[in-house]
Amino acid sequence: MKKFKFRFQAVEDVKRREEDLKRERLAEAHRTLQDQETALAGLHSLRDTCQRQIVEQTTAGRLNAAEIALSHLYLQKVTEDIQRQRTQVARTQQEVETRRQVLLQAAQERKMLENLKARDQAAHRYEEARQEQARMDEIAGRPKQSPPATH
Repeated sequence: MKKFKFRFQAVEDVKRREEDLKRERLAEAHRTLQDQETALAGLHSLRDTCQRQIVEQTTAGRLNAAEIALSHLYLQKVTEDIQRQRTQVARTQQEVETRRQVLLQAAQERKMLENLKARDQAAHRYEEARQEQARMDEIAGRPKQSPPATH
């Protein structure tokens, strides 16, 4: 009996490798997003700490007007950094979603080939069984059965 050979095996192999590569790219984007979210949380923490220290120092009378102005400028810079980081996080979230969609498309293409392969395997098994039955009928001395006529 002839061994089953999928006619699109090379294509399926390429699609599987592409899907793996796209999965790695998605994981990379997730790691980048996580790093950026960690940086954003750090900036929020820094701003909160600075605000608390400014209030404590001002209430205690330890800051003069110039130091208060400098502290507010620093807080303004940190707030701007937070805004930039939020924008970067939003861009990276969009990139993650784009890569997720690309991976989904690749998985669908691979699945389509797997379904085709399964149908081809079933047809191959059917043909092998039909040929085996014909050989058995010949050995048993029975006449070859013809397929039923369709009208």
